[in-house]
Amino acid sequence: MARLRRSERTGTYVNGTGTGSRRAASVTSDPVPAPDQHLETPDPVREKIARDLETNVLMQYAFSKAARFSRAGQLVDAAAEYAKLAGAADKAHLRALAFVLQAEMLLRDPPTVLDTATARSALEQAHALGAPEREWTFTLGMLALREDRLVEARDLLRRSYGDGHQAQEAAAYLAVVEARAGDVAAGRQWLELAREEAEAWRSPEAEIALRDPNDPVGSLRAAAAEHPGEYWLRLALARELTTAGRHDELVETTREMAADRELPERFRAVAALGAARTLLLHAGDERVPEAMKLAGQARALAPKSLAVWEALSLGYCRQGNFRRAAGAAKRVLKADADSVTARYVQAWALGARGACDRARTSLAEAVVRDPEWPLRAKGEDAVSGCR
Repeated sequence: MARLRRSERTGTYVNGTGTGSRRAASVTSDPVPAPDQHLETPDPVREKIARDLETNVLMQYAFSKAARFSRAGQLVDAAAEYAKLAGAADKAHLRALAFVLQAEMLLRDPPTVLDTATARSALEQAHALGAPEREWTFTLGMLALREDRLVEARDLLRRSYGDGHQAQEAAAYLAVVEARAGDVAAGRQWLELAREEAEAWRSPEAEIALRDPNDPVGSLRAAAAEHPGEYWLRLALARELTTAGRHDELVETTREMAADRELPERFRAVAALGAARTLLLHAGDERVPEAMKLAGQARALAPKSLAVWEALSLGYCRQGNFRRAAGAAKRVLKADADSVTARYVQAWALGARGACDRARTSLAEAVVRDPEWPLRAKGEDAVSGCR
């Protein structure tokens, strides 16, 4: 893979050979830059981007769509949209911006699966095309953090904070940097600054790093209890409970979120869907009505969501309504051919209805995509009993 050259904008390297080998120094005695102390200098690349987006409605819409995914926490979807833009944009600076933003989505804390290699590749392509300075600085800082080059990450994220670009997130990730460097006090200072920017900030990762990296569930429970208004903490707690396979706790957490009318509707929908999906995948038949009620709530809040129809298709199967299950699965697969849940549901439903050849095909395609999925046994039972 081609290596990035020294950045003329930041004066740092992003090829792993820069300053990352030096020991991270404490910043407690170092003054923290205030965002309002910097006068933003014009960025000619950014100015060209703004002019081009003003005259290209379709490109403007595409960037807005990706940004909406990002704001909603759908970082995998946002990364995919920016990747499409990077390939479709006809201006080099628009492609560069899309590459940088794709990398940023891939470098954030989950629900994305952190993909440092793809992010680095995107940044290499952005570098060759000439990326806007603000996004470039922040995303390089994120890459340095993920590659554990803490000195460089600190420098880049402090610049981003001082320039007022994503100041809240830069401060939150600086808390992670300092926690990893062993200066928890400095990390807590950065976390306080992040919270001063807004009530809901996007790095539960900072709370885990500062409290107990070996116990993410416990860390997030304590943080959510201390800051009940920060719904991102509760979503992250649900994610960690899912990873840990603690399904009863997950259902309890997500049900509480789904019933909390103080939360934005999209987050209540995500929570209701998470509870429904967990029950349908892991609970006994006696909890299927509860799961379908939660899926119905998610459908009312987000009627166009494919994930809702995935859950409904599974719920219909568990209810024995195989015709509706097959129809819902077909609807999902028409929009997303890679949906593993819909493939397994389709195999289960078609097998139960006697469409044996189609059921076998669906099952084979599902197994190729994810052989460990919890629905595999149901699909195999349906296909083996098909006559």
